[in-house]
Amino acid sequence: MSSKSTLCSIFGIESSSRVDAHYEGARTHLLNSNEILRRTSHEQELYANYIAAGEPAGPTIYSSKGEHFTEVCPSLKHFIDHELKLDLKYFGYMEYSFGLEEHRQILKKLMIRHHELDDELVKPEDFEVGCLMNSTRLIMFDLEWSKYLDEQKPEKIDLVIINTQHNPTGKQWSLDVVNFLMDLAWKHESYLLIDDAYYCVHDPRVEIVNTLKIWLKRLAQHKNSAMATRWLHTHPFGKQFNCNALGMAMISSSPQLMAQLNTFYWHHSYLNGCVNAEILCQWLSKHQHDAEQFIVDNGMEIARKKNFVCQFMEQELSYPSTSLCTGPSTSYLIFEVPLIYSQDSTKKKSEIAEQFSDDLYYATGVMLSGDMFTHAEVAAYVRLHLGSDPANIEEILRRFKAAGLNYHMKHNKKTADTSRGSIAGISMDNQEKLLAESLQNVRQHAFAMKRVLDQQSVMEGLKHAANMLGELRTSLLSPKNYYELHVVVVEELHHLELYLTDEFEHGRGSHDLYEVVQYAGNIVPRLYLLITIGHVYIRANELPRREVLRDLVEMCRGVQHPLRGLFLRNYLLQCAKSLLPDTEEENQEENKTGTILDSLDFILLNFSEMNKLWVRMQYQGHTRDLNRREQERRELRILVGTNLVRLSELECVNVERYKTIVLPKIMEQVVSCRDAIAQEYLMECIIQVFPDEYHLNTLNEFLKGCRELSPTVNIRNILISLIDRLTSYSTRDQQNIPENIQLFDIFSEQITEVIKSRSTMPSEDIVALQSALLSLSLKCYRDQFEYGNKVLENTRQIFDNIALDTQVTTGTQAAKELVKMLKIPIDCYDILDVLKLNHYKLVLQLLSYRERHTVCMYIINSILDKETIIPTAEQVTQLFDLVSTLIIDQPDGSLEHSRQTITNEDFVEEQNLIHLKNGGLERMRFTYPPMIMQAYALTFRYKDIREQDEKWEKKCQKLFQLSNQLINTLTKLETNDLSLRLYLQGALTASEIRSENAETIAYEFFSQAYTLYEEQAGDTRAQCASLTLLIGTLEKVSCFGEENHSTLRQSLTQAATRLVKRPDQVRTLLLCTHLFWSAQRVDESTQKSEQIRDSEKVIACLKKAAKLIAQVMDQTAQVQLYNELLNSYIYFFNQNHPDIDINVLNTLIEKLQSDISKLDSTSSTTHTSSNDGDEFIRSQIQKTFDYLRQQSQLEKFQGLQINN
Repeated sequence: MSSKSTLCSIFGIESSSRVDAHYEGARTHLLNSNEILRRTSHEQELYANYIAAGEPAGPTIYSSKGEHFTEVCPSLKHFIDHELKLDLKYFGYMEYSFGLEEHRQILKKLMIRHHELDDELVKPEDFEVGCLMNSTRLIMFDLEWSKYLDEQKPEKIDLVIINTQHNPTGKQWSLDVVNFLMDLAWKHESYLLIDDAYYCVHDPRVEIVNTLKIWLKRLAQHKNSAMATRWLHTHPFGKQFNCNALGMAMISSSPQLMAQLNTFYWHHSYLNGCVNAEILCQWLSKHQHDAEQFIVDNGMEIARKKNFVCQFMEQELSYPSTSLCTGPSTSYLIFEVPLIYSQDSTKKKSEIAEQFSDDLYYATGVMLSGDMFTHAEVAAYVRLHLGSDPANIEEILRRFKAAGLNYHMKHNKKTADTSRGSIAGISMDNQEKLLAESLQNVRQHAFAMKRVLDQQSVMEGLKHAANMLGELRTSLLSPKNYYELHVVVVEELHHLELYLTDEFEHGRGSHDLYEVVQYAGNIVPRLYLLITIGHVYIRANELPRREVLRDLVEMCRGVQHPLRGLFLRNYLLQCAKSLLPDTEEENQEENKTGTILDSLDFILLNFSEMNKLWVRMQYQGHTRDLNRREQERRELRILVGTNLVRLSELECVNVERYKTIVLPKIMEQVVSCRDAIAQEYLMECIIQVFPDEYHLNTLNEFLKGCRELSPTVNIRNILISLIDRLTSYSTRDQQNIPENIQLFDIFSEQITEVIKSRSTMPSEDIVALQSALLSLSLKCYRDQFEYGNKVLENTRQIFDNIALDTQVTTGTQAAKELVKMLKIPIDCYDILDVLKLNHYKLVLQLLSYRERHTVCMYIINSILDKETIIPTAEQVTQLFDLVSTLIIDQPDGSLEHSRQTITNEDFVEEQNLIHLKNGGLERMRFTYPPMIMQAYALTFRYKDIREQDEKWEKKCQKLFQLSNQLINTLTKLETNDLSLRLYLQGALTASEIRSENAETIAYEFFSQAYTLYEEQAGDTRAQCASLTLLIGTLEKVSCFGEENHSTLRQSLTQAATRLVKRPDQVRTLLLCTHLFWSAQRVDESTQKSEQIRDSEKVIACLKKAAKLIAQVMDQTAQVQLYNELLNSYIYFFNQNHPDIDINVLNTLIEKLQSDISKLDSTSSTTHTSSNDGDEFIRSQIQKTFDYLRQQSQLEKFQGLQINN
């Protein structure tokens, strides 16, 4: 809260225990287990739905109506407890409608005192008082006012009602309004009802309008007026003391009208409310001063509450003061619904108010009243009772703010019907803020807990721990943020566990904490504490393990909110990990700690309940949020899967128990939940966490369960995962499948059944399953070719049954899966074994020309790579028949769609593959480079005739592919320098050709060249030379877009700084400056090349080079490098670089001249003669200075300072 002081601090109270007491009171008030009766109350129906949703915003705060009995006048409570003397034998039937004489006289005295009727004009005999046994709200109904209205004169006003202290707005009417209404009643001789129901409920600092006294004074001045017998005054006793339960009503009028009313009013009524009157009258007669003082104090308290709440709503919730309705005479605050609700013109104001109050309840847990208004209201209001405990009001405001309530809020309001049973928040945009607030509260409570535990105060520590755990009751956080909060809370809770453990180890442990914490007010903190203490007690042998674990897992059913329940049960599972009994059941008679069967019952029950909670989180709302909500739900799956991990860790769970107990229970839960996300994850989890031997012995049971899964489950992934795992198991460490387990037959049969049971299964999924089965047969039963043949035969039959055409459409997912399937035998066997698969060609024929071509090329490449020799003519004939797509013209080979991808160059390549390597590796280094350069030259020829050949670009692409393949072969001969240059030449060629995919080709060639450069780690000279080539090539290539060019130039710049020698780093960095200036890239908008001109990067490279020069130890080399740096600056100065001016050049010239002087001085001191290298450097510097002197005559170089 943003206020400098809280409401509780204003009243000097602590909040936690008071709020918890209110929660229990609200529950008692609203709970109704009888569904038929509950439906008659809108509030009780709302409450039931809110409870069913798991109290998403926390326990209900009931602030709809104004009776909070914990705040009754203390004097009244003391009187009832210690002074009241009530003899019921005096109460029975009565003759007079308006109560006992004794009561009426007491009330008349009170009325005279409260309304200051001891005025000289007002006489006690002018009015009479009746004591009614109900509230003033029902008087108008009970007295049947229609009997006294003159229906013959409709233009005449027959009844005027004045309720000056207006409820529910609390606005007190002005004196002018009261006099106007009295004049109106006097003029029309109407009946006048003065309703003073809220007369004494006011701020004593505000002067109250005393309507009754004004009226009686007017009557005293007109003794003979007919109005003397046409007025009625009502006033309650009880509301002033927050005690309507003991309330009664006082009715006042002239004696004549009272007598007349008595003749119409009920007679011989049993005094069912007379006891209340007796109690109040006894107290008022003896403790009138206490009663009056309480009214004053309570009025002041209400006033302070109003000021605080109004200030909060204005500052924190953006409510304008005009939308907050509060007056001096009521304990309610009336405020408008947010503007977004008021915009609905199709609903009445009362409906809008009720809609908003329902939405607000589901979002905050605060129940307000939204049905107190007439259709004439200009705006829809709801009312908040302020007679409640200040702690409750603080909690209400905190929830309002946390839920995002705002007068100007912009959200899609949800109806109560759509919100019921779900977490409906007004706003979820403040997740980080809510999390930070919750974490702060956790740390505060945790600190207080540790402090009191250090003082050996266990009970206080438990209280603070419960307050800390109370933060986990929130429903406003997303699953991710709730997880972060949960981690911190559990970490802090560990301190309590360590303390209690230490206490037991030293013999100081308390033996009744497990029972004590069961009286915690809220179920979430209660269960976390029970789990923690139960964990400690079991380890200390204070309680039997079996009973405690069973007790805890059952009690966790009390939390049915999905998110809270999942994390609670996960915490239970964490704590129980080291406690689960893992012994055989033979010792059950002697072992009181439980057996493996108890552990299985515990985990399986916890798993079942957690899965139910997880499934309940499935999203039913707008599809706009579906992906996000499902992703949030998927992130929680590990909480459920941890149960299965715990089961797999139990040593006493053998194959037999897994088969008879564990798997059936798990499968029952998986199948019955009917949720695709849960089923798919849990089946995958079963496959991964349990040993391979278990799966081998339960294959039939598991696969039968797969057939019963929801139709929307991706059964393909589940079965493939299981097959892959068992295949790996079989091939790992020469493991053999037991002879009694016909693995292939089981999978083949069950997969066939799955395919039959799912008539809508996509063809690609069918092929993927057959592919997995084929892989299993080839790897697990390598020598049994009949298994592979069977899979291929079944695949062909399936497509013969479902295919509408003789071939699978090219480019489809099914075609791609078939290609993958046909590659499996090629990878597992050599071609001689593949030829033994008689049905291989039949499946190959299902493919169109394009995919058949791909598979046949794969076969030929495999033969070449494996250097397989075909020994017999018969096998050669079989092979040619298999790859006939490459050898013989195909019926579908001339189709237009095939021509798009298979060109004449493809044909040349596929024919040459058989003979390409016959020349030997040594000849390749001489024969390949000319071929590659000729291929590059051919691309230019194709470009020149592009007007006559529309397929020139595809031809160029095939030439580049051939060149790439040939260069790749050269790299294997350790000709890196040659290969690098050929790659770079290819990139330059692609850039100049500018075909449709030139950028892709150039980038591929350039990246291959860069890879070769990086492999030259041992030769620094070669690296520097190669990097120079790379930089120069990139500066000339002009086909790259910004993304690719940026990647390459940054990589080269970084490579320059990683060279071993400083001079090499400097020189290559200076070269890199051109990559950021004169190098060209393609503009995305115009598709034209333009120079980069990145002045900042150029300066960065130059400055980096200057720093590196300063680190060179050889003074001669340093001077030479400074000269080269100066030349670079001169170049960019001539190029009009914006950040390089004549002053920069002067600075460098001065530095260079100074270094030359130092070099000369050093030479003369050491008496060393200049060698040829020094002379060369001096000559280079001299040429630089000569050039500058020549340029200094130009206007651009004005101001250049250079010595002669």
